Amino acid sequence: MPPVIGAPAPPGQPLNAPILNHPQTHVSNSPVSEDPSGFHGHILIDHISFQLPVDNQTTITAYIGKRDMKLEQDGAVVNATNFKTLTPANPNGGAFWFNFKFPSDKKQKLILVARNEFGVSSKEIDFSHNRNCIRAPLVPITIRDCNQHCFEITNLVD
Repeated sequence: MPPVIGAPAPPGQPLNAPILNHPQTHVSNSPVSEDPSGFHGHILIDHISFQLPVDNQTTITAYIGKRDMKLEQDGAVVNATNFKTLTPANPNGGAFWFNFKFPSDKKQKLILVARNEFGVSSKEIDFSHNRNCIRAPLVPITIRDCNQHCFEITNLVD
């Protein structure tokens, strides 16, 4: 997906490049009315803010995808499964957010990208839904004293 460059800053607006602070994320179950199968989760990304004030033509795009999704040098995001772009009227107020539905059995990545005519800033956040992993041991793990056997478990695939 190609980068989206913000329009020129209106007169009197801040002339700063966007430098994103770390947003808050909240992972939850999809409501039963939306997903009776129970195989989806929701991620809410909010409290999106900047280190310095930015102009109101600054675009903020949230991309969601598997862990192989990445931000290229030219600003394009590859392997995204979904994205949303906002150009908030007041990007410094933090009164905007993104909400995505995702499969609960896959590890996911979120890439948040802010762009305006003065620069680009991004944040990457790995996340997953624990519905299918409740009570599963975290890896790597070593299990000992099992009738003189020892098992070592390592996660080789993301």
